[in-house]
Amino acid sequence: MEIFSDRMHRMAEQVAGVAWVVAMVLAVVVSALAVMHSGRMQETAAQVLMSQGDTLIRVLEAGARMGHGGGGLFGLGRVMDELVGRRDVEAVAVLDHNLRPMAVSARSRRVIEGLDFASLVPEPFPKFRILTDTDPVLFVVHRRFRPLPRALTQLPERSGCTDPGCGQWVAVVVLDARDYLEAGRHDRHARAVAVLTGGALVVLGAVSVFWRRRVRGLQEAMARQAQLALVGSLAAGVAHEIRNPLSSIKGFATYFAGLFAEDSREAAMARLVVHEVGRMDRSISELLDLARPFRLVRAKQEVATLCHDAARLVAPECASQGIAVEVRVPSGIIVFWDADRIRQALLNLLLNAIHAMPDGGSLTLSARGGREGVEILVEDTGHGIAPEHLERIFDPYFTTRGTGTGLGLAITRRIVEAHGGRIEVQSRLGVGTTVRLVIPAGSADMEDAQDG
Repeated sequence: MEIFSDRMHRMAEQVAGVAWVVAMVLAVVVSALAVMHSGRMQETAAQVLMSQGDTLIRVLEAGARMGHGGGGLFGLGRVMDELVGRRDVEAVAVLDHNLRPMAVSARSRRVIEGLDFASLVPEPFPKFRILTDTDPVLFVVHRRFRPLPRALTQLPERSGCTDPGCGQWVAVVVLDARDYLEAGRHDRHARAVAVLTGGALVVLGAVSVFWRRRVRGLQEAMARQAQLALVGSLAAGVAHEIRNPLSSIKGFATYFAGLFAEDSREAAMARLVVHEVGRMDRSISELLDLARPFRLVRAKQEVATLCHDAARLVAPECASQGIAVEVRVPSGIIVFWDADRIRQALLNLLLNAIHAMPDGGSLTLSARGGREGVEILVEDTGHGIAPEHLERIFDPYFTTRGTGTGLGLAITRRIVEAHGGRIEVQSRLGVGTTVRLVIPAGSADMEDAQDG
């Protein structure tokens, strides 16, 4: 069953990883397509309307030439009236080379009033502009054209006209811009859908990353629980059997130390036995503390008091090693913690920092309130932790000191996590180590929490 569970966890992590990659690729593809096709429908609609307007201008051009052949502007006017009769044509006009109206036909005077012929900059090829301050919105297509064959249009120039537009007229076709506006709305909707789709894929990717990290965290928590269960079984089975003979050994060693002179070799060896028995007893106590469940006895505390108490406990050892201790904790930060447990965790961290500075240095203990709770920093200028050791420093019995038990940091993390917090470690070889505790402040109505 345990093997099956491990396989399921690994499979879930792999699926989450693949989902994240797929989501990110799709988000990039959708975003790229949205950028490539942004405004494409409105651009196509503009091309269609401009092509339609140019076709109608050709009709006006043909009508103007026929008018010169006999019907004059009256014949051109009939052509213009027929064009305005079309459903999508709002107005047509023919201007002279100075942009003065020669003939105008429109559905309503309101359309004519919205046109500003003098602002046009006509060219021999069709151009368009959008008039949005009119009702309805208008799509205006205009182009220069020659109403007479080129040989005849040279006559005005020979008569003294130096304007390049002499002999040319300007045809203006005003179309309803509803199709153009509708295409713009479609483009905006398409962009919105693309953005929403890309956002949804990004969210999916973020969720898959979160799930992947969550699965990894659960796996690590399960591994720690299994390790603690193993340690607990070992501690429960061995502690009683070891402590009884240790008590006897300590008693005999104390008795023999009293039989010899204070400065004798035999008395020194007896005192050494007593010291080592005490060290083994402390190791057993730490082992039991790590393995067995404990209850948090929460009470109102001030963080400054807890930090100063912990610093005072290590002050003599710091003084003997030439370590300068600084405590920077503002008063007034109130928490509801188990003071004894937190003090034990701080003491473990301070002792580790002291052992990392055998030749002296500086030790700083600081705290401040934040959104996640109270942040406590323990900083030293010791020899630092090797990168390959950082992932293992919380493992029970892992230590780089010959005299350490390797249980201090494991117990500290358990105390912090029992309070709903977390512990982070940053270290550089030859520079020092910073341990960061982030612990929720708690509240007065919190019940005692059982640590499992």
